[in-house]
Amino acid sequence: MGIYLFETSEKLVVHCHFRSRFVGMRNLTPQIQEKARFSQRDSFGTLRFAHRNDIDVRFLRCLLIMKNCLIRSLVLIFFCLPVLHAQENSATNFSAETMNGEIVSLSDYLKNGPVYVSFWTTWCEPCKAELKMLKALADTYRPRGLTVLAINKDDPKTAAKVKAYVRSQKFTFPVLVDPDERIFKQLNGSQVPYSLLIDKNGMIVRRRTGYLAGDEKTIAKDFEEILSGKNQ
Repeated sequence: MGIYLFETSEKLVVHCHFRSRFVGMRNLTPQIQEKARFSQRDSFGTLRFAHRNDIDVRFLRCLLIMKNCLIRSLVLIFFCLPVLHAQENSATNFSAETMNGEIVSLSDYLKNGPVYVSFWTTWCEPCKAELKMLKALADTYRPRGLTVLAINKDDPKTAAKVKAYVRSQKFTFPVLVDPDERIFKQLNGSQVPYSLLIDKNGMIVRRRTGYLAGDEKTIAKDFEEILSGKNQ
């Protein structure tokens, strides 16, 4: 619905229409224009003339402002949604320490291909179950360019337990630490285990929260698809 205002010295013309059809002053005969009130009703809308005293001009102008704001908002949403969607699915590069104190970045691993990031803690049993499963998958897919990257977010007070657990499990994939949960929050994590599959261009193609026995089949399938280019 459109609303248009035309002001003259004696009257205010209010034009409301549907289906984008405009019936303006030029379509009316002088006799009709001289009438104090006129209403033309058809399938496209209604055109009314009224004296200024009969209509709250400020209210109608507010309607016009609201209409223009709505149109602008819709245009912004139309053009910005694809950008926001792309940002949401883009894994911002991050840096963290390995268990040996070396500083590494996500981009370092993406140079070789896709990366599967898994956040975990020592007190999370599903996390430990997933890590044991990932140990086998990491050995299988590493030669094909896929890196499994585990990120521990234990409190600094339990750092000693983290190192002891990693040594006991003899993980063959990199293990990073995120004690202040900076990276976890950056990647929109809410609870562990939380995993993301990131393609070589830095785009997140899968997100997973939780782990159950049997999920390794789905994860392996995701690995196959991203390596074959089906997720590109």
